[in-house]
Amino acid sequence: MKGKDLWKINLGVVAMAVFLLCGCGSSKVARLIGALAFEAAEEESSGGQEESSREEKEVPTPAQTQGQPTAPTGQAPLAGAGLPRGGEADYLLPGSDTRYLTPGDVEGLSKEEFRIARNEIYARHGRRFQSQDLQDYFDGKSWYAGTVEPSGFDEGVLNEFEKANIQLLADTEPSAALSGLPVAPSKEIVDRYGYKDGYSVLSYTIKPGTVKDHGDYYEVDAVYQQGIEAPGNLSYGQQVTLVVNELTGESVTLVYREGGLYPVGETYGIQYYYSPSADASPVVLYQGSDDRVDKPVYDGKLYIRKDATEEVAIMNDVHALDRGSLDGGNWYNGVYFDQKGYVVRLVYYGD
Repeated sequence: MKGKDLWKINLGVVAMAVFLLCGCGSSKVARLIGALAFEAAEEESSGGQEESSREEKEVPTPAQTQGQPTAPTGQAPLAGAGLPRGGEADYLLPGSDTRYLTPGDVEGLSKEEFRIARNEIYARHGRRFQSQDLQDYFDGKSWYAGTVEPSGFDEGVLNEFEKANIQLLADTEPSAALSGLPVAPSKEIVDRYGYKDGYSVLSYTIKPGTVKDHGDYYEVDAVYQQGIEAPGNLSYGQQVTLVVNELTGESVTLVYREGGLYPVGETYGIQYYYSPSADASPVVLYQGSDDRVDKPVYDGKLYIRKDATEEVAIMNDVHALDRGSLDGGNWYNGVYFDQKGYVVRLVYYGD
C-alpha cells in the first residue's frame, strides 16, 4: 500500500475519533469519510495512466526544428524533483510567463537546467511529456496538472512573454561546439547598459569590411548606441540642449513646439516626437513608431556566433546569418546575446 493511502486511512481514523469525542452528527462524519474515499480514488485512477512506449521526445524548440539535436535519452531523475513545494520557489525560472527573461536570468544554468526551464513554460499549461524523467520531475511540482497529451497541445495558448522566453532559452542554451568559448570581451559593456524585453537596450551599427573569422564566431567593429532622452517636464516653447554623440560631445538645442521637438531657428527641421510624461520622468525620443533616436556611446568590438540568425521583423524574414551582410555593414535595434556575451540574434525592428 502506498504511503499516501496510509495517510488517508489515518486521517479517516482521526476524523472518527473526533466524532466520538465531540458528539458530531453522523452526517458530518459521512461527508468527511466520503470525501477522503473519493480523493483517494481520484489519485489512484490518475496514477494508473499508461506511458507512451515511443522514444523520448522533448518539446520542440526553434533550434531543434532546424536540425539541431535534442537532449540525450535515458537520463537519471532530474535534479530538483525532491525540492520543497510551494509558490514561485517551486519554479526553476519564476515569472517566465509574465516577463521577458534576459541572458542574466539564465546565466550559469546547466544544459539540463535549460531543458527543464524550457519545458517548464509548457508545463504551466498542463502539457504532458513523453520523456519519463521530465514527466516525473513536473509530477513532483505542486502547481503542475498534466492534462494535455503532447499530440493535443496547442502552442496558441502561449503568450508573448512565453514565446520570447522559449526563443531566448533556445538561443542561449550551451552547445557542445560553443561550450569552450571564453566570455566575450564586450559582455561587461553590454551588461552595464542592460536589457529590455529579452534583448539589449542598445542598438548596434556594424562597420563595413571589419569582419574577422574566429572559427565558431565572428568579430566585428561596431558602434554601440543608446536612445536619446529629453526631460519629461518641458513646457511649450521651452528649449533644451541634448547630447547627441557621447563620443564627440556634440549637442543640439531643441525647442518644444506643437507635435514635438525641433532644432532652434529652423522652421522646417527634423521633428522628434515628444509628449511630457505624467511623472516628469525622462522621455525617449522617436522619429517613428520603432525608429528611436540614438546617440553613439561606445566604439569597439562585437562578437557574433556563426549560428546566429538575422531578422527583419516587419517582413517576418528570419534567416541564417550571412557573412556578406556583416561585411556590408548594418544597423540593428534588436540584438540578443547568449550568457557568455556572444550575439545570437540580429533583428531590425523598423517601420
